[in-house]
Amino acid sequence: MKKFKEFKSEQQYVTEIGPIAATLMGAMALWGGYQAFKKIKSKWKGYKESKKEKKENAKDGYEMELKTLNPDTGKDEYKSYFIDPSKKPPNPDLDKMGVKLPANYKSPNDEDILKIEKEAQKGVTKFGKKIKGMKHRGDDFDDLLPDTMLPPPEDAPEPETTAPSDGQPGDDELSDEEKLRKKGEAGEIEDEGEAMDYFKLVKKAPTGWENKGDQDNPELVKKENESYMLKFGEFIAEDIMKDLKKASKSKKDTEITLDDGTDIPIDPITADIFVKYIEGLSSSEKNKTIKQIQRTERGFMKVLGKAHEG
Repeated sequence: MKKFKEFKSEQQYVTEIGPIAATLMGAMALWGGYQAFKKIKSKWKGYKESKKEKKENAKDGYEMELKTLNPDTGKDEYKSYFIDPSKKPPNPDLDKMGVKLPANYKSPNDEDILKIEKEAQKGVTKFGKKIKGMKHRGDDFDDLLPDTMLPPPEDAPEPETTAPSDGQPGDDELSDEEKLRKKGEAGEIEDEGEAMDYFKLVKKAPTGWENKGDQDNPELVKKENESYMLKFGEFIAEDIMKDLKKASKSKKDTEITLDDGTDIPIDPITADIFVKYIEGLSSSEKNKTIKQIQRTERGFMKVLGKAHEG
């Protein structure tokens, strides 16, 4: 009799809990479906971004920073190599050093570039060790070096320079994109077509213009009754160094906005390391580094790595 009562009690409990269990199982199924949806959505978003990056890198090319032997000093120094997927070889210097790039170098996304850079670094390092060995033995290795590594001939005339006295590169040394960027930041653009070219380059209106549309459908309008001409010194004061110095003195984390529209969160200690590293560089390296960190997130993170190494 006792066993029958226990069995009946258990059956009653199962009957009562049944609807609750069904509800819970339904909720769990919905939650699992939502999680799966989020995962698929995230992958699709990543795929779209990766596809866009591949298209841009295949069209515009990309840069890699590799530690390269300086034959004069015998030390490894960071050097930029521009990869142009439309040309063969994509970089003459790397080709002469015997560096082989992976097959996906023609249209990589930003993550792929880091892997390509890693593989290219192995080849550059191997070449450097070879040159060091030849230098130690007293062998002649000039024929193996890319032209950019060779010292100018002794009878070669001194190269003319148009750089201003403050160490900044002259306009003749700038690319068309750099000239447009400089002109737009200095408020010297008057033509609407040129203003639109600047907007496409840096994703914002040039100084003295405002965008009354949005990022996808810009409507650039020239501001009136204001002067936006900046002196060169004022232009430099407007650059990312000003933001980094301000961030280093802040008591909380801040954000640095780059030319490509990326917002980089940064804490005061990291900002201070950045500032000290950059201010310790030579004038030419300093200007080059500021441009590098101001343009893209990838350039910013590269310099951050060097700053922490230093």
